Amino acid sequence: MLHILVQLISIVNFGYAIYWDLFILDVPETFAGKWKYLTFWNLWIQLIYFSISLLNNIFGSHSVTKESTSSLQSIRDFMFATVAFPIGQFVGIIFWTLFNIDRELVFPKALDAFFPNYINHMMHTTVIPVQLLELILLYHMYPTKKSGMATTFAFCLIYLTWTMIIAHFGGIWVYPIFEVLEPVPRVGFMLVCSMFGGLLYFIGEFLNNVVWSKHNKIGKEELETQSTRVKGKKPKKAE
Repeated sequence: MLHILVQLISIVNFGYAIYWDLFILDVPETFAGKWKYLTFWNLWIQLIYFSISLLNNIFGSHSVTKESTSSLQSIRDFMFATVAFPIGQFVGIIFWTLFNIDRELVFPKALDAFFPNYINHMMHTTVIPVQLLELILLYHMYPTKKSGMATTFAFCLIYLTWTMIIAHFGGIWVYPIFEVLEPVPRVGFMLVCSMFGGLLYFIGEFLNNVVWSKHNKIGKEELETQSTRVKGKKPKKAE
Protein backbone atom coordinates (compact mmCIF):
# COMPACT_ATOMS: atom_id res chain seq x y z
CA MET A 1 0.00 0.00 0.00
CA LEU A 2 2.92 2.36 0.62
CA HIS A 3 3.81 2.46 -3.07
CA ILE A 4 0.22 3.49 -3.90
CA LEU A 5 0.45 6.32 -1.36
CA VAL A 6 3.75 7.48 -2.91
CA GLN A 7 2.18 7.44 -6.36
CA LEU A 8 -0.88 9.42 -5.25
CA ILE A 9 1.26 12.01 -3.47
CA SER A 10 3.49 12.30 -6.55
CA ILE A 11 0.54 12.77 -8.91
CA VAL A 12 -0.87 15.53 -6.69
CA ASN A 13 2.55 17.14 -6.30
CA PHE A 14 3.50 17.24 -9.99
CA GLY A 15 -0.06 17.90 -11.15
CA TYR A 16 -0.39 20.93 -8.89
CA ALA A 17 3.08 22.20 -9.84
CA ILE A 18 2.06 22.10 -13.52
CA TYR A 19 -1.26 23.81 -12.75
CA TRP A 20 0.49 26.50 -10.73
CA ASP A 21 3.08 27.07 -13.44
CA LEU A 22 0.45 27.34 -16.18
CA PHE A 23 -2.37 29.23 -14.48
CA ILE A 24 -1.10 30.97 -11.34
CA LEU A 25 2.45 32.06 -12.11
CA ASP A 26 2.30 35.62 -13.38
CA VAL A 27 5.49 36.49 -15.25
CA PRO A 28 5.96 37.76 -18.82
CA GLU A 29 6.47 34.84 -21.22
CA THR A 30 9.32 34.71 -23.70
CA PHE A 31 9.95 32.51 -26.73
CA ALA A 32 8.65 28.90 -26.27
CA GLY A 33 7.00 29.75 -22.96
CA LYS A 34 7.18 27.09 -20.21
CA TRP A 35 8.32 24.46 -22.68
CA LYS A 36 11.84 25.84 -22.89
CA TYR A 37 12.61 24.62 -19.37
CA LEU A 38 13.74 21.06 -18.62
CA THR A 39 11.99 21.37 -15.26
CA PHE A 40 8.64 21.77 -17.01
CA TRP A 41 9.35 18.77 -19.26
CA ASN A 42 10.25 16.78 -16.18
CA LEU A 43 7.03 17.73 -14.37
CA TRP A 44 5.05 16.20 -17.23
CA ILE A 45 7.30 13.14 -17.39
CA GLN A 46 6.80 12.50 -13.68
CA LEU A 47 3.04 13.11 -13.79
CA ILE A 48 2.62 10.71 -16.73
CA TYR A 49 4.94 8.12 -15.21
CA PHE A 50 3.28 8.01 -11.78
CA SER A 51 -0.18 7.95 -13.40
CA ILE A 52 0.85 4.91 -15.47
CA SER A 53 2.42 3.29 -12.40
CA LEU A 54 -0.79 3.80 -10.42
CA LEU A 55 -2.93 2.40 -13.24
CA ASN A 56 -0.64 -0.60 -13.49
CA ASN A 57 -1.46 -1.44 -9.87
CA ILE A 58 -5.11 -1.74 -10.86
CA PHE A 59 -5.11 -3.07 -14.41
CA GLY A 60 -1.56 -4.27 -15.03
CA SER A 61 0.93 -6.71 -13.55
CA HIS A 62 3.96 -6.96 -11.28
CA SER A 63 5.76 -9.69 -13.16
CA VAL A 64 9.45 -10.62 -12.94
CA THR A 65 9.55 -12.05 -16.49
CA LYS A 66 8.77 -10.33 -19.79
CA GLU A 67 6.58 -13.22 -20.95
CA SER A 68 3.95 -12.50 -18.29
CA THR A 69 4.27 -8.71 -18.24
CA SER A 70 1.27 -6.51 -19.06
CA SER A 71 1.51 -3.63 -21.53
CA LEU A 72 1.12 -1.14 -18.69
CA GLN A 73 4.01 -2.66 -16.76
CA SER A 74 6.19 -2.71 -19.87
CA ILE A 75 5.52 0.99 -20.49
CA ARG A 76 6.02 1.80 -16.80
CA ASP A 77 9.32 -0.06 -16.54
CA PHE A 78 10.74 1.34 -19.79
CA MET A 79 9.74 4.88 -18.90
CA PHE A 80 11.14 4.56 -15.39
CA ALA A 81 14.49 3.25 -16.62
CA THR A 82 15.05 5.67 -19.50
CA VAL A 83 13.57 9.04 -18.51
CA ALA A 84 11.57 9.13 -15.26
CA PHE A 85 14.41 8.09 -12.96
CA PRO A 86 17.52 9.51 -14.72
CA ILE A 87 15.98 12.79 -15.87
CA GLY A 88 14.13 13.26 -12.58
CA GLN A 89 17.32 12.77 -10.56
CA PHE A 90 19.24 14.94 -13.04
CA VAL A 91 16.85 17.87 -12.63
CA GLY A 92 16.99 17.75 -8.84
CA ILE A 93 20.75 17.18 -8.51
CA ILE A 94 21.92 19.67 -11.16
CA PHE A 95 19.47 22.38 -10.06
CA TRP A 96 20.48 22.30 -6.41
CA THR A 97 24.17 21.89 -7.21
CA LEU A 98 24.21 25.02 -9.39
CA PHE A 99 21.86 26.80 -6.98
CA ASN A 100 24.32 26.32 -4.11
CA ILE A 101 27.35 27.24 -6.24
CA ASP A 102 25.78 30.40 -7.67
CA ARG A 103 22.02 30.57 -7.86
CA GLU A 104 22.17 33.31 -10.48
CA LEU A 105 23.35 30.64 -12.93
CA VAL A 106 20.07 28.72 -12.76
CA PHE A 107 17.45 30.46 -10.59
CA PRO A 108 18.14 34.19 -10.13
CA LYS A 109 17.13 35.69 -6.80
CA ALA A 110 14.70 38.00 -8.62
CA LEU A 111 12.48 34.95 -9.25
CA ASP A 112 11.82 34.59 -5.51
CA ALA A 113 9.21 37.32 -5.89
CA PHE A 114 7.22 35.02 -8.19
CA PHE A 115 8.03 31.50 -6.92
CA PRO A 116 7.10 30.59 -3.34
CA ASN A 117 9.69 28.36 -1.70
CA TYR A 118 7.29 25.41 -1.53
CA ILE A 119 6.68 25.57 -5.29
CA ASN A 120 10.41 25.55 -5.93
CA HIS A 121 10.71 22.37 -3.85
CA MET A 122 7.70 20.78 -5.56
CA MET A 123 9.41 21.35 -8.91
CA HIS A 124 13.02 20.55 -8.06
CA THR A 125 13.24 18.59 -4.80
CA THR A 126 10.40 16.11 -4.41
CA VAL A 127 11.34 14.22 -7.58
CA ILE A 128 14.49 12.83 -5.90
CA PRO A 129 12.87 11.04 -2.93
CA VAL A 130 9.71 9.87 -4.74
CA GLN A 131 11.71 8.29 -7.57
CA LEU A 132 14.03 6.59 -5.06
CA LEU A 133 10.98 5.29 -3.18
CA GLU A 134 9.50 4.05 -6.45
CA LEU A 135 12.72 2.16 -7.11
CA ILE A 136 12.76 0.66 -3.62
CA LEU A 137 9.06 -0.23 -3.39
CA LEU A 138 8.47 -1.61 -6.90
CA TYR A 139 10.51 -3.96 -9.04
CA HIS A 140 11.25 -2.66 -12.55
CA MET A 141 12.49 -4.73 -15.45
CA TYR A 142 15.16 -2.76 -17.28
CA PRO A 143 15.40 -2.86 -21.09
CA THR A 144 18.57 -3.91 -22.87
CA LYS A 145 21.39 -1.42 -22.35
CA LYS A 146 21.39 -0.67 -26.07
CA SER A 147 17.74 0.44 -26.22
CA GLY A 148 17.74 1.96 -22.74
CA MET A 149 20.83 4.09 -23.18
CA ALA A 150 19.80 5.06 -26.71
CA THR A 151 16.50 6.41 -25.38
CA THR A 152 18.13 8.36 -22.54
CA PHE A 153 20.75 9.91 -24.81
CA ALA A 154 18.14 10.64 -27.48
CA PHE A 155 16.11 12.54 -24.90
CA CYS A 156 19.19 14.54 -23.83
CA LEU A 157 20.06 15.29 -27.47
CA ILE A 158 16.50 16.41 -28.25
CA TYR A 159 16.43 18.80 -25.31
CA LEU A 160 19.89 20.24 -26.02
CA THR A 161 18.92 20.73 -29.67
CA TRP A 162 15.76 22.46 -28.45
CA THR A 163 17.85 24.90 -26.38
CA MET A 164 19.88 25.71 -29.50
CA ILE A 165 16.72 26.34 -31.49
CA ILE A 166 15.46 28.67 -28.77
CA ALA A 167 18.79 30.51 -28.70
CA HIS A 168 18.81 30.88 -32.49
CA PHE A 169 15.21 31.86 -33.13
CA GLY A 170 14.29 33.36 -29.76
CA GLY A 171 17.57 35.10 -29.07
CA ILE A 172 17.74 33.85 -25.46
CA TRP A 173 19.53 31.12 -23.55
CA VAL A 174 17.19 28.99 -21.49
CA TYR A 175 19.42 29.13 -18.39
CA PRO A 176 21.78 31.95 -17.34
CA ILE A 177 24.73 29.53 -17.13
CA PHE A 178 24.59 29.05 -20.92
CA GLU A 179 24.81 32.80 -21.37
CA VAL A 180 27.86 33.36 -19.15
CA LEU A 181 29.87 30.49 -20.66
CA GLU A 182 31.99 30.94 -23.78
CA PRO A 183 31.07 28.70 -26.77
CA VAL A 184 33.64 25.95 -26.08
CA PRO A 185 32.96 25.67 -22.30
CA ARG A 186 29.24 25.81 -23.09
CA VAL A 187 29.49 22.80 -25.39
CA GLY A 188 31.66 21.06 -22.79
CA PHE A 189 29.07 21.71 -20.09
CA MET A 190 26.34 20.29 -22.30
CA LEU A 191 28.39 17.16 -22.99
CA VAL A 192 29.10 16.69 -19.29
CA CYS A 193 25.39 17.04 -18.51
CA SER A 194 24.56 14.43 -21.18
CA MET A 195 27.14 12.03 -19.78
CA PHE A 196 25.79 12.60 -16.27
CA GLY A 197 22.30 11.73 -17.54
CA GLY A 198 23.73 8.49 -18.96
CA LEU A 199 25.50 7.79 -15.67
CA LEU A 200 22.21 8.19 -13.81
CA TYR A 201 20.71 5.55 -16.11
CA PHE A 202 23.42 3.10 -15.01
CA ILE A 203 23.02 4.12 -11.37
CA GLY A 204 19.28 3.46 -11.57
CA GLU A 205 19.85 0.03 -13.10
CA PHE A 206 22.53 -0.80 -10.53
CA LEU A 207 20.32 0.22 -7.59
CA ASN A 208 17.37 -1.68 -9.05
CA ASN A 209 19.50 -4.83 -9.36
CA VAL A 210 20.84 -4.47 -5.82
CA VAL A 211 17.48 -3.83 -4.20
CA TRP A 212 15.66 -6.48 -6.24
CA SER A 213 18.41 -9.10 -6.64
CA LYS A 214 16.02 -11.80 -5.36
CA HIS A 215 13.46 -10.96 -8.04
CA ASN A 216 16.13 -11.01 -10.73
CA LYS A 217 17.14 -14.49 -9.59
CA ILE A 218 13.52 -15.69 -9.62
CA GLY A 219 13.01 -14.26 -13.10
CA LYS A 220 16.08 -16.05 -14.44
CA GLU A 221 14.96 -19.33 -12.86
CA GLU A 222 11.52 -18.99 -14.45
CA LEU A 223 13.07 -18.31 -17.86
CA GLU A 224 15.33 -21.35 -17.49
CA THR A 225 12.34 -23.49 -16.50
CA GLN A 226 10.30 -22.29 -19.48
CA SER A 227 13.24 -22.87 -21.82
CA THR A 228 13.66 -26.42 -20.49
CA ARG A 229 9.95 -27.18 -21.00
CA VAL A 230 10.07 -25.89 -24.57
CA LYS A 231 12.91 -28.33 -25.29
CA GLY A 232 10.84 -31.16 -23.84
CA LYS A 233 12.98 -31.70 -20.77
CA LYS A 234 11.87 -31.87 -17.20
CA PRO A 235 12.91 -28.87 -15.11
CA LYS A 236 15.39 -29.51 -12.34
CA LYS A 237 13.91 -29.74 -8.89
CA ALA A 238 14.81 -26.92 -6.54
CA GLU A 239 17.30 -28.03 -3.92
